[in-house]
Amino acid sequence: YQRRVRGIRANMGCCCSTVAYKCLTVEETDRYTAEFQEMDVDKNQSVDREEAKQLMIKRSVAILGNPPSDDVWHKRLEQEVNEMFAVMDLNHDHVISLNEYLECHAKAKQCQLDRAKAEKLEPYEGLTKEETVHYAMLFYTMDINRSNAVDRDEAKKYLVQTSAKLLGNPPPEDVYHQRLEKEVNEMFASMDQNHDQEISLEEFLACHAAAKAIKADKEATQE
Repeated sequence: YQRRVRGIRANMGCCCSTVAYKCLTVEETDRYTAEFQEMDVDKNQSVDREEAKQLMIKRSVAILGNPPSDDVWHKRLEQEVNEMFAVMDLNHDHVISLNEYLECHAKAKQCQLDRAKAEKLEPYEGLTKEETVHYAMLFYTMDINRSNAVDRDEAKKYLVQTSAKLLGNPPPEDVYHQRLEKEVNEMFASMDQNHDQEISLEEFLACHAAAKAIKADKEATQE
């Protein structure tokens, strides 16, 4: 069986992996690697916008048959390519590497795994089922090393990513650094209840439940 698999990989002309990438299985890693190499027409280990567009044209024609009018077709392709690069071109160099391609698919799968895990949780006291799932998903996103706890470095990385999405270009580095440190300190002051320099899922949910209760009391008082 193994000889047959190696033979298939050799005939594909691709450097298929025998090692899984992060949460992807070996089979998934090989499949996405093959997809990437199909797009990489000039075999320079990266996919540019034109190569991505050509693959989308090929697949769309196979699915739809005759494409729509040129202007509609062109706009749709441009939008799909823009969305693809916005998600996958992590270092913004206008090409997608194999590592970036695998990373995107690994993140998508990890998100599915996290949601399935969060869906199994009972509603936390003071939170609805939907709120519990939402905050658990947020916690899992912050927990980069999958240790079931968020340390200060992970919290800072999450805040950096969130700020980049909201602000685009951050303020000067010294101002930015001071602001991040302040936000991390405030987060740990309110959430790290046992002062072990980590935030557990229990502490994370408890903090959001308490914030919800405070907000409800304030609104009731104002009425």
